[in-house]
Amino acid sequence: MTRRDYGLSDNMRLTKQRRVILDILRNTDTHPTADWVYAKARRQIKNLSLGTVYRNLGILTREGLVQKLELGFGQARYDGRTDGHIHIVCDKCGVIKEMMQPEKFAEINEIQDKSGFQINHVAMEIHGICPKCKTDGKE
Repeated sequence: MTRRDYGLSDNMRLTKQRRVILDILRNTDTHPTADWVYAKARRQIKNLSLGTVYRNLGILTREGLVQKLELGFGQARYDGRTDGHIHIVCDKCGVIKEMMQPEKFAEINEIQDKSGFQINHVAMEIHGICPKCKTDGKE
């Protein structure tokens, strides 16, 4: 795959580390931590350091190629999907599910027009108790 296939800007290099990290994040729906990404990436790049993973996650987040989710459960989570979707988070066990609601994100253009802001990123989270925690009586 090429730099363009990954959505990289002209001034951003597609290093082996970035390619592996992006592939990992774009092929999971678990919203992993940096440590999880590191463990997966080490299977492909034996001499990879955790610092390199954190540094590249920061760069990829700033470039808008991944989302960093700060959900109040300690470590940040990362999402390889940057299209409009909603995260539903269990406040007990921390599980994160995604829900597509494109009509909610279609309203963003109207908000942009009315506010005069250039909107670069939209994050939508819903917090509650997942079905498993409700069943297990953890609520």
